[in-house]
Amino acid sequence: MNKPTLSKSGGLYRLEWAAEHVTIEVDRISEHGDEIRGQLTVVSTTNCDPRILSQFSYNFGSLAARDKAARHLAEYLNLEWKPLLEMASYEVLKHIRQGEPPVMVGAQPITEDAYRLYPFLQEGEPNMLYGRGGSGKTTFAVMCALLVTTGETRYGLQTEGGNVAWFDFEWNSRPVNNIAAKLNDGLGLSCDTEFTYRRCYLPLVHDLTAIQRIVLETGAKLIIVDSLGAALGDDPQQPAAVLKYFMALRSLGVTSLTIDHTAKENTGPFGSVYKINSSRNIWEAMKGTATGENSMALGLHHRKVNSGPLLKSWGFQFEYQPGSIIPKPCDIRSIPDIVAGMSLVDQMQVALSRGKMTPAELGQELNRTAAVISTTLSRYKERFVSCGSGKWGNKADEPNNEANS
Repeated sequence: MNKPTLSKSGGLYRLEWAAEHVTIEVDRISEHGDEIRGQLTVVSTTNCDPRILSQFSYNFGSLAARDKAARHLAEYLNLEWKPLLEMASYEVLKHIRQGEPPVMVGAQPITEDAYRLYPFLQEGEPNMLYGRGGSGKTTFAVMCALLVTTGETRYGLQTEGGNVAWFDFEWNSRPVNNIAAKLNDGLGLSCDTEFTYRRCYLPLVHDLTAIQRIVLETGAKLIIVDSLGAALGDDPQQPAAVLKYFMALRSLGVTSLTIDHTAKENTGPFGSVYKINSSRNIWEAMKGTATGENSMALGLHHRKVNSGPLLKSWGFQFEYQPGSIIPKPCDIRSIPDIVAGMSLVDQMQVALSRGKMTPAELGQELNRTAAVISTTLSRYKERFVSCGSGKWGNKADEPNNEANS
């Protein structure tokens, strides 16, 4: 009997024997003292017609349990079940006990961060998008899901294609489908572009087995969780609840985007600081005053990354038409309420794009001291240049337009 093909998503294992037309799924694994138990679902795939033979609890280290399971399964399908169960027990226990294999670091080639969708979705990491209600977070997240699904690059957003699974703890499929269908039209995508959606009732940690199965079956490379408060199912100010959530995300082994809400004071995501500590790449969504009717402006400000400097802010305007949402990149320098959320150096570039100023003049406009402005000008000489007479200007003609072109 050949070794099975093993696929894994978090704590869900799937072992397939092609010649025998048998698949065994293992989930709900737990340890009790020296025993490791799990739930086995045994499926026959003879004639390409999957049929569940049996589902039962199983003790992986017990010979008696193996013999009993083999006799039980023989009643449904005449097969040598004992060696098959031996292989299943060995493969699952080996993976559980070894965990992630160790690797050598320090002398390997230096590589750049990989992205599923640059710069918003760092590959294989927990990414976060937070903002106030009505800021456009969900619309932007749906746009990201569609771009990843199609693998298309738009607006300079470099895309690595892959299947997407959306886990919704707030809405239902109708509004998400409507946004996706309208964005399909506005982006000029195929009308049949779609991604997997699941409405969730249980906290993510308690629903992890079902989510693992969906990730495995769909081959999802990106999961989106909307939103963190409901997905926690607990007080977001409690570190333990937040840490359990991110550990559950980590077990899935795929890129994730978690949507969250801001604190009332607008000082970051609401709740424990571990939301920020556990996320590798964080963007804040900020609604701005749009330039046209039936439109919404969205500013995206980079708040955290674990490797490298923070990136420049991005801007989009969503134009709403009957049956269509048309995204367009926009120059956020023209939207004051979005500029206010930018970093100081970006605000300085916006101000200097209107004309050269002294540090004192810049400080007065930006409500900062001349000393702070002078220090920033000197620190970012790749952006700013002294123009004589104590005045400074931008080194490039359009230094902040690269991210919005």
